[in-house]
Amino acid sequence: QISSNATVVGSDASIDFNNSNSALQNGQFSSMPVYDPIPVNGLQSRLTKDIMKFVESTTAQLKKLDSKRRTAVERFTRLVTTIWPRAQVKLYGSHVSGLCLPSSDLDFVVCLPAVHKNAPALAPGVLEGRNA
Repeated sequence: QISSNATVVGSDASIDFNNSNSALQNGQFSSMPVYDPIPVNGLQSRLTKDIMKFVESTTAQLKKLDSKRRTAVERFTRLVTTIWPRAQVKLYGSHVSGLCLPSSDLDFVVCLPAVHKNAPALAPGVLEGRNA
């Protein structure tokens, strides 16, 4: 399920963090989906059990890191909007797709508004004042 402030292009997805907490679910990053084991004639294969253990372990580790990741996203967004107030900061990649591991990094894209420049900028953020 993708929220209204999410962007999907081909196989890429991103979430805009400027005006909402849509990537956060109940105050936590959405993590890998949890699937019920599917028994095969009442039996589970050893591989199925190993995969379920891996998913449970990974999910538990991701939950421990949620607050740190949330803080990193908020700080990065604040930093970018301090320099470029009208910029949009979007998270994309494995965290948005739900395929992240505890060792996964956070992937950001910073979208700046169109700039009509007649002369080079003298300081960061100055270009924003030139937009129509």
